[in-house]
Amino acid sequence: MSWNYREEYQKINQLTLEYIKKRWEKLDLKLFKTRDKSKYIIVDFEKRKRNTIYGVVIYKRRIYKYYNTELNQWVYICLVDEKLELPKYKRIGEDIEQNAFAYFADGKRYKDICHTMLLANVNRMTICRIFKKYVVVMQNISKIKLEPNQPIYISIDDGHRKFWEYKRKIKQYSMRLVVFYTDNINHTLVNKRANVIIRPNKTVLGASKTADFILEQGKQFFENFDQAQVIVCGDSAGWIKKTAEHLNAKFILDKFHLIKVLYLGIIAGNKGKYYQEYNTCRKYIENGEYDKLLDYLKTLKHKKLKKKYFLNNKEGITNQSCKENIGCFAESNVWHILKSMLGNRTYSIETYKKMIIFKCQEINLKP
Repeated sequence: MSWNYREEYQKINQLTLEYIKKRWEKLDLKLFKTRDKSKYIIVDFEKRKRNTIYGVVIYKRRIYKYYNTELNQWVYICLVDEKLELPKYKRIGEDIEQNAFAYFADGKRYKDICHTMLLANVNRMTICRIFKKYVVVMQNISKIKLEPNQPIYISIDDGHRKFWEYKRKIKQYSMRLVVFYTDNINHTLVNKRANVIIRPNKTVLGASKTADFILEQGKQFFENFDQAQVIVCGDSAGWIKKTAEHLNAKFILDKFHLIKVLYLGIIAGNKGKYYQEYNTCRKYIENGEYDKLLDYLKTLKHKKLKKKYFLNNKEGITNQSCKENIGCFAESNVWHILKSMLGNRTYSIETYKKMIIFKCQEINLKP
């Protein structure tokens, strides 16, 4: 007779359910024997269902009543349910909740989480309700000590997404992400710290408030933040450059955006052509030779090339060759922190805020 894994697993699951049932009924018997007999009067036996990862457990327990002097009435209670911390109308077991919380904000769909516990017979709405009541426990973050005049890099960018609001209304929100780091070793950011400002779209935030937020977070994450050399990294958005001015910081333009504008302006749609022009411009950018870049761009006649973009980003291009330039990583930070767990799904804004707090705290607690 061949070994059938499916049948054996079913037997194992049944044995597990029987074991859990006996443990709970044994606990109920123990509470019955050790209860305050003068207070708790047994009324009836009742069966109750409880969903677990292994399936539905149906166990029998005793119902008691006692006289509440404050309410001046009889109150009915089940001691074993109180001991197991199972509210009156709750069927989902703690193991199901813990299993769902293990996948919180990691990019899995509700459907995927349901598939990790098929025997529990939970659906997507169950996972949604579990996430809604999830409480992110805030922990103390140890400060990182900075040396005087040590470079501290601040990568800033905005993300935008639609979320569910009250009564199933969809609203656009903006997420301003601020990421601190002190170095980049083997493509890994050292002493990385992050936080996000989430607000409805078209809500005025401005460079001044962003700078104040950065100063507040910087003092929270680092010691001697006031003595550090602040370097702001980001795209060509005006508010990012103004934020750098408010902080008296050096501004480094994100090379990803810079090269993208160059590529789309010269090569896009013209494969196999203009590589020499593109490589020449790229060389000037990497060497921080702003004046030579502008002079060369004037000789080019590509209609799609946004020459004004390069003209308005003198400081960001010049600083490409400075020794402090270790990379911006704005787009990768936005993806990993703000968007990786979203995919094509639309969450409620409250659930998403919890996810962002959770993700930032994971980053901030790393040594």
